[in-house]
Amino acid sequence: MATNAQKKTVLELIDNMQDEIIETTSELVRIRSVNPGYPGADYEAELGGESAANRCLAEKYQQLGLETDTWSEVENRENLVGVWRGTGGGKSLIHNGHIDTVPTGPAEKWKWTDPFSGRVEAGRLYGRG
Repeated sequence: MATNAQKKTVLELIDNMQDEIIETTSELVRIRSVNPGYPGADYEAELGGESAANRCLAEKYQQLGLETDTWSEVENRENLVGVWRGTGGGKSLIHNGHIDTVPTGPAEKWKWTDPFSGRVEAGRLYGRG
């Protein structure tokens, strides 16, 4: 269980990195990573988006010093794991999440026409991602 001092340190780091976190998230939103197998999705048109998003994320992980591993169970649908090794016998941190999104639906339902704009306005980030 984290101590209050540890929680405070993490929250301060997040506050200090807020601009970088927003820019990275916006960059990922701008990559169309719709799950090509989602009902109603155009498989061929959407194929490869998840791989593109994972390549972007792998670069970010590597900049932070994480080891990365990518593999494909299905061609052009890469998976990614990032590992931050512990030191001095410490535990490692592993991140393995999903990068795909669902289809955007009708464009007229979006405040801006491009759901992959990653637009930031008034402290909010808009987009599908």
